[in-house]
Amino acid sequence: MSDPAGKSIVEQLATPAQFLPGVGPQRGEILARLGLRTAGDLLFNFPRDHEEIGQRRAISELVADESASVVGNVDDIDLRETGPGRSILGVLLRDGNHYLRAIWFNQPYLERQFTIGRRILLQGKPKISGMRWEMVHPQVEYLDDDEDPPGGGIVPIYGLTEGLKQGAMRRIERGIVDRFAPLIEEALSPALLQERALLPIGAALAQVHYPESRDMLAKARRRFIFQELLVMQLALAMRRENQREASAAAPLEVTAKIDARIRRLFPYPLTKDQEKAVVEIGPDLASERPMNRLLQGDVGTGKTLVAVYAMLVAVAHGCQAAMMAPTEILARQHLRTLTELLAASKVRLGFL
Repeated sequence: MSDPAGKSIVEQLATPAQFLPGVGPQRGEILARLGLRTAGDLLFNFPRDHEEIGQRRAISELVADESASVVGNVDDIDLRETGPGRSILGVLLRDGNHYLRAIWFNQPYLERQFTIGRRILLQGKPKISGMRWEMVHPQVEYLDDDEDPPGGGIVPIYGLTEGLKQGAMRRIERGIVDRFAPLIEEALSPALLQERALLPIGAALAQVHYPESRDMLAKARRRFIFQELLVMQLALAMRRENQREASAAAPLEVTAKIDARIRRLFPYPLTKDQEKAVVEIGPDLASERPMNRLLQGDVGTGKTLVAVYAMLVAVAHGCQAAMMAPTEILARQHLRTLTELLAASKVRLGFL
């Protein structure tokens, strides 16, 4: 897919951030500190979180105990000590001829974030105290004088750096999402999307940035989680196939004689599941391609014995075998186990 200028979507996504609407050279340098250098970087720069903003209302329209957001200017700041290590911070917000007082207990450090005249958004549940509205411990968002604050609903929270405010970042991201999300080519088939109930890529990008609801946000995240795991599994499968085609291994046939000699060393017969695993491993060992298997089982189900069986097949053919362990303690435990298990054999053991 391309734009009227003839650029493909890949070329469009490679557009340097500074040339995007609302960015410019100075802000482009700030975004680069976050690793956001192109339109594509911004499009896939998912919010670190989301918050629900109550419906934006004028102070005169507030309803007691009903969550709302209010925008105004700081008219007064009052910090008082109420005892040893205790304090109360009051910030008076003015909206036209109406006032609301925000209160924080025992958080004196917040005083530094407020200045007279600064435009802010407060989010919380208001209540009437005397003749005035109050919000206790409201959430605060600091706004530029010309910034259009969020009107309510679920809004994204992006990672920021010095010189970049949340409102500016939201405006930039909104423009990027609106422009580029519908152009991204779908990588998954319609049948797979339907079978797994997954959102198409364009819708998922839009909803992960600016979700209509918590349910849609969860669906968008699920789409990208599925895609990430699918890509990883495909990469592992391709690597395994390339390994099988490009590599060669000595064929280690499990003859009846070798099988009998190995089983004589074991203190007890193999379980049904161990037998199944050994039978499946045999043809892999006999192949001229490297075996690549995962043996899964709970603790105590006998996985080590199956591994020892495969190792002894290699030894029977005059090869060496290594058992790797993630810690030295576990490696020494395996060494003791193998020493006891193979005490009656001529197999030599070493610890590396």
